[in-house]
Amino acid sequence: MAHVDGIRKEKAHELWIEDVVTLRNCTRMTLCTAAKALEKFTAEDLGLQEAEWKLPRLLFAFTQLQHNCPKPGDVSSVPLSQLLQAIHSCAKKQFSLLAH
Repeated sequence: MAHVDGIRKEKAHELWIEDVVTLRNCTRMTLCTAAKALEKFTAEDLGLQEAEWKLPRLLFAFTQLQHNCPKPGDVSSVPLSQLLQAIHSCAKKQFSLLAH
């Protein structure tokens, strides 16, 4: 997750975001919804250079669902760091399904 390694730790714990990805709810669609949720953050919000903030774009590309993604619904919020970890775990799970 090189695109998020540069996010300052305090920013990842300060910023809150919709809890749209869990291991129980891990689909290409939820990863796409996570990309929609992450779009609200700018590179500057995260202490990154513009070229380093690629995660939403990469998630859209991986899921191939950009134009069909639902916006995050009425769900609880979690620290950004928690959502990033859930995205990482879910993406690994989804990628392993592609490999078989």
